[in-house]
Amino acid sequence: MIGKNRIAFTSLVGLLLASLGLISVLNLERIQRRALEWFMVLKPNSMLSNLWQKPSLDITASVYIFNWTNSEQFNNPNVKPRFEELGPYCFTETQEKLNVVWHPENSTVSYLRRSHFYFDEAASAGKLTDSIVAPNMLSVGIVNKIQNWNPMLRTLMLMALNMNGNEATFVRSADDWLFNGFDTPLIKMSKMIPNNMMPDLYFPYERIGYGYPRNGSTQIYGHHNVHTGQQDFSKVGQIARWRYDNVSAGYPNCKLRGSTGEFHPTPLRQGEPISYFLPDLCREMQLDYAGTTLFKGIEAYVYKGTARNLANGTDNPENSCYCTGNCREVRSGLMNVSSCWYDVPVFASSPHFYNADPYYADAVEGMKPDKDRHEMSVMLEPSTGILLDIKARLMISLLVEPRRESIFRKSRRNFFPLCWVDYRLRISSDLEFYLKLLPISALVGKVCGCIAVALGLGLMLWYPRQILLQRRYMRKIDITNLETRIQAASMEVKTHAAEGSPLLVGLQFVASSGDGDCARRHINIAKPHNMSTGCGSDAHNNSRIPVQAASTTAATRIYKRLASVQRSKSKRTGAQRASRASCTTTTATRVTEKASNTGKARDVGSNRHRKTQQQQQQLEMTSRARHCAWRLGIVILGACCIAAGVYLLRNWIDIFTRMRGKEMALSPTSPAFEGWKVSPLPLNFDVYLFNWTNPEDLYEGSPKKPHFVQLGPYRFREKPDKVDIEWHSHNASVSFRKKAYFFFDAAGSNGTLQDVVTSVNTVAHAGARRFGQLNSFFQFMASTTLSSTQKVSETRTAEEWLFKGFVNSLVTLGKIISPDDVPYDRIGYQYARNGSTSFDGDINMFTGADDISKMGQIYSWNNKTHTGAFDGACGKVMGSMGEFFPPNLSTNDSVYLYMPKMCRAVPLDFTETISVHGVTAYKFSGTRHAVDNGTMYPDTSCLCVDGKCQPAGVINVGRCNFNTSIYMSYPHFYLADPIYLEALDGLQPEKEKHEFFMALEPNAGVPMDVGGGFQANYMMEPVPGVALYARVPRIMLPLMWAEERVRVSEEIAASIGLVPLIVMLGQIFTGILLAGGLICTCWYPTRQLTRLCHSDDPKAKASMLRPLTTFGAGVSTASATPAVQQLFRQTANQNERVGVRLLDYRRSSGIEDGDDECSGGNTSTDRLIESRSTDVIIS
Repeated sequence: MIGKNRIAFTSLVGLLLASLGLISVLNLERIQRRALEWFMVLKPNSMLSNLWQKPSLDITASVYIFNWTNSEQFNNPNVKPRFEELGPYCFTETQEKLNVVWHPENSTVSYLRRSHFYFDEAASAGKLTDSIVAPNMLSVGIVNKIQNWNPMLRTLMLMALNMNGNEATFVRSADDWLFNGFDTPLIKMSKMIPNNMMPDLYFPYERIGYGYPRNGSTQIYGHHNVHTGQQDFSKVGQIARWRYDNVSAGYPNCKLRGSTGEFHPTPLRQGEPISYFLPDLCREMQLDYAGTTLFKGIEAYVYKGTARNLANGTDNPENSCYCTGNCREVRSGLMNVSSCWYDVPVFASSPHFYNADPYYADAVEGMKPDKDRHEMSVMLEPSTGILLDIKARLMISLLVEPRRESIFRKSRRNFFPLCWVDYRLRISSDLEFYLKLLPISALVGKVCGCIAVALGLGLMLWYPRQILLQRRYMRKIDITNLETRIQAASMEVKTHAAEGSPLLVGLQFVASSGDGDCARRHINIAKPHNMSTGCGSDAHNNSRIPVQAASTTAATRIYKRLASVQRSKSKRTGAQRASRASCTTTTATRVTEKASNTGKARDVGSNRHRKTQQQQQQLEMTSRARHCAWRLGIVILGACCIAAGVYLLRNWIDIFTRMRGKEMALSPTSPAFEGWKVSPLPLNFDVYLFNWTNPEDLYEGSPKKPHFVQLGPYRFREKPDKVDIEWHSHNASVSFRKKAYFFFDAAGSNGTLQDVVTSVNTVAHAGARRFGQLNSFFQFMASTTLSSTQKVSETRTAEEWLFKGFVNSLVTLGKIISPDDVPYDRIGYQYARNGSTSFDGDINMFTGADDISKMGQIYSWNNKTHTGAFDGACGKVMGSMGEFFPPNLSTNDSVYLYMPKMCRAVPLDFTETISVHGVTAYKFSGTRHAVDNGTMYPDTSCLCVDGKCQPAGVINVGRCNFNTSIYMSYPHFYLADPIYLEALDGLQPEKEKHEFFMALEPNAGVPMDVGGGFQANYMMEPVPGVALYARVPRIMLPLMWAEERVRVSEEIAASIGLVPLIVMLGQIFTGILLAGGLICTCWYPTRQLTRLCHSDDPKAKASMLRPLTTFGAGVSTASATPAVQQLFRQTANQNERVGVRLLDYRRSSGIEDGDDECSGGNTSTDRLIESRSTDVIIS
């Protein structure tokens, strides 16, 4: 017989195998994708990262240089320039990445790229000593730069050009034009001029050349920061920052995008272009999908450079942000890359102006565009994005325009080709072999999955008959063949037994000697005393009757199946025991006589009854199968509930967050859009001004401290709006500008806008600091001017200090001298903010469409991911603008609020849990961490500007405010070093009034209550050489502080409160699932085990011994089955107690409930005698 455990285990293994096989077949592509992603993610010290850092590929670069053959006629507009292509000059390139730094916080890696080029003379068609004539690009670039200079400087520069060899051409060898480079008088002249005097002439190198100093240098390629793909594999290998910024200097409106060449977003999709970031062009370049092909037996996607990729913004709107200078005037086919070549008017195109407007090739002689030689193409393996073959071909040309100051004043406006490069890269044979294994591995995976499904189904269906049809699976003890035979024998007993005679069926196997063919058995038969009351007392001694094992009658078969059981109780009298033995002997004799006379008639009845019993057993088996299936279903349901509960317990919050993210992600149609664009809540903007009462006492050694009186608040009602909204699907972000109008609220203010306020004259002191850097003559002139026109303090109305502004003579003068450095014509703390869209800058924020946890987080500010105001992480653009914060906040988290006027993200730390309109909220407050500069928190040491650190509590934001000495702190120097308060009078910091805080609902990350602000201070310090500020002390003076206060309404709070309610309901449902699963899984086994171990009724315990009544005739201890031998095991004293079933037997109705005198007064029928009872002994 096959056990239930084996069947269940086999079925479970089959189910698991079939499920895994089916899952693998249906999701093979996804599984393979995940495996490839796991392998191709850049990680420190991985095999792939080692290959990435030092690639072993063979890279060849073939350079073609154009020789200007009729350069002597450059000023003849009727003669086309004629060029001869020389080359190729072939080089092999080896690459390596240096200074590799991994950034796990944003899943990026930074590095410097270095390349070495080795000349391959055998593969080259020219020599490095070839003489080549090319236009003087330095002269053209300088003339192009000085066009915006004032006439005097421009004249001086032109004179310098003419003195230092302003020739039209350079004649140099190919080696000089390429990697060796050459010096010129113009470069020497630029090195003699200080950079701060003429920054436009800055040139970082000592020599000039098309490839100089590319060979062995890390400067030309710049600092790279690329995504590793650990958070988002689609970004692996994509440029994140270049030269520490996410935009290039020449294209501030275009964010860096594209692959650096090693990795590509996978899986590749047909019809979609790919993009590369090219450091030589400082920009992205796209290639369009061109179809599929086979490359050495490997499926490949082909991408080619088309006219659309090189078009300007007029023909291709996607390239509009790259239009600089005269881009709109340039016809399609050329890209302006002047900003990447130090403003020399250089343009990139396909070689020989292939795919460009025919105008370019017609304007010069010698151009022969050829698709096979000049088309750019890339082949990629679609599942991995690995490069199979690349032919990168680009040409650079110089724009020469007739200018009055230029040596080319008489020539035509033309594009002169300089050189072009054919960059070749082909996959290695080893990597090619591995790529060919990919489709084979996919096929093997499908085959293995199908085999697993077939094998699993086979295991599941191997024992269906035992599970559904065989009753041995349902019996607690599987001796069903014996039970069937004993039931048939019991029918014989019923036929010949006395009417109404209860029968106690027992067993006793006694080994006896006999003849060699068959052994003899002795059977004790005990019957109640109601058969005969006159039986002798010695019946017990004579009750052992020998029975021949070879008897063929039905009665003889019955005796062979029965054993004698002596039953007695201590309370019964000896007479009763004798009567019972007598009755037993009499009954056995009568049964023997009747059985011997019946013959074949009884056999026929027995067969008929056996068939009836078999039918009943089949019905009973079906009922038991259903009952077992029901139990099994309950257990499986419980297991599923437990699994679901455990999963929800771990992931419910994430699941709910993702579900909510689909609805709450910001989009033009999302419910949150209108509330985000125009706030539905009333916003109060309160401004406090500090009135300086004794400015005349500000001098070194003064006995009086500067005294300030706080005026205000001056309350304004703010009406904000978001304008210039632009959605970016490629990174799930939105760009916008904030536009706010402020309306004075006289009723809510403590003062009027006509209040007179005296404050620090910051403009005069800032001008004095700049004049102090000049020579003595200019310092004297500045000192005289400032002393006669300016004072240390400035007295204006509150309206002028805030939004209206006022005119200052120094500002007017600076606007005339350097308009770029002085953007405003008036002075005011909030001047130009009312109704302005540029005050807070251009903001790019994540919408949460791809990750709800990033919703509301700032990605860039003014197209920069680093402000530059502070070094390192302190200047990183991050945090929220105040509308949205990350969901599922904990008490260990800190939130960041980006402040545009401070050029930094301010950290807010958790302080306490509060309730806002009945909704639980976490209060995040500004602590000392936000205004520290490394004194208490080492991570804030980068807030020290130029290595100068003030005592804790103030932050230098001068770089964010036109390089003035502006410092930010909490109002009244709250949480600042006591040195600031000790130097002043009139300031009293209080936590209740001056704490900056935000109360956020932790599950949704939505602000519930916002209050507090920051204070602007000015660092006054002496300026040597300027009399007005020669004796002032070094002291921090307060200017003003502003506070924004907003609190959600009860209706909004109620809607926000639904989020934690749903989270709680989900957790309750999870608990119900776990509890229900445990009950369903453990109820039946626990119930059965409890009944078996703790019930007083021995019926449950003896149910395992049912084969006592279901055994076959002629079975001895020697020939019994293993199950029977286990039940009837022999002990040393031949005495073992077991429980047996007491049955009432009636001829007319079979086994049924009843009572008679032979029962000894015990009316319980169909019961089990306890195992401890002495009534039944098997020996």
